[in-house]
Amino acid sequence: LAWQACEAQLDLDAAAAALAERSGAPVAKVADQLAELVASLEARGLLGIDGAPPVVSVPADPPTGAPAVALAVLDEVVAVEAGHPDDRAAVADAFAHLRTTRSPARRLAVGRVDGGWRLHGGGHDATHPALPGLLDALASQLNRVATEAPSLLVLHAAALRSPSGRVVVLVGRSGAGKSTLAGALVADGWDYLTDEAIGVEPAGGIVGYPKPLALDAGSRRLLGVAEGPGELVAPEAVRAGASIVDRCEGPVALVAAVDRAADGLGPALGRAEALVELAGHSLNLVPAGEAGLAALVGVAWSTPVRTVGTNDLVSTVAALERTVRSVV
Repeated sequence: LAWQACEAQLDLDAAAAALAERSGAPVAKVADQLAELVASLEARGLLGIDGAPPVVSVPADPPTGAPAVALAVLDEVVAVEAGHPDDRAAVADAFAHLRTTRSPARRLAVGRVDGGWRLHGGGHDATHPALPGLLDALASQLNRVATEAPSLLVLHAAALRSPSGRVVVLVGRSGAGKSTLAGALVADGWDYLTDEAIGVEPAGGIVGYPKPLALDAGSRRLLGVAEGPGELVAPEAVRAGASIVDRCEGPVALVAAVDRAADGLGPALGRAEALVELAGHSLNLVPAGEAGLAALVGVAWSTPVRTVGTNDLVSTVAALERTVRSVV
């Protein structure tokens, strides 16, 4: 409803009345928030775009006939085919928490060639001189698949569940520090859902994507994790016995927009500002269609959204735990 109003497909007053009825909020207050939202989106150039946005799809590839490891990427399944048993074992070990028995709809292939290991499929074809580099590249291709999830909203975010059972989503651009903060929370006893992309269903259910953490050398040092040849780090390497969650009930207790320049936890954003912030971190609004928009509006309307800094990880972890404990 909110998005239809933004795109002039529904009268603002009608949208405000419908949303007020659903939420129990005063109609006048909802109408003011919708007007603020429209103005903010127009100012950012997110409304009034001519023509349909391009849909970038991952091409389907025929099977190679090699044995495969099936990996779940939100609501998709990717078969990673590898003829050499050691390569299959490496893929299965690196992405252990994504393994599934569901039938794959997409395929990638790993093969040994002169000069290293070749990864191809889904529009990607490159040779990597070392296996850790190939695994890093495979993670990137799986991340790309996540952006095409058709049945839920996908946010560019880390997500974890606190010891008190509350889910926190950490949205942010690449390089903002999401993975490092996620690692610090894992080290503090939080359950791990993802450091890259989290799925939110229209009804509020949360779908994890528990790929390995992507940590550079600096982040590893901060977290006390041993150096390695690639970026991928299993959550168990951060904290032995770390709990992995691939799906849980909602709602999201807190969305924190990670910003290295921010100081601690900022104040909660207004609903219109929160919706704009979340839309900017949404990866699949086109393929997800109405399901994605419904989930987006649901999170923005019901979940506090605040900025969070990462200059002091210890203080930030403590502040997040205190904050989610207070969320009703």
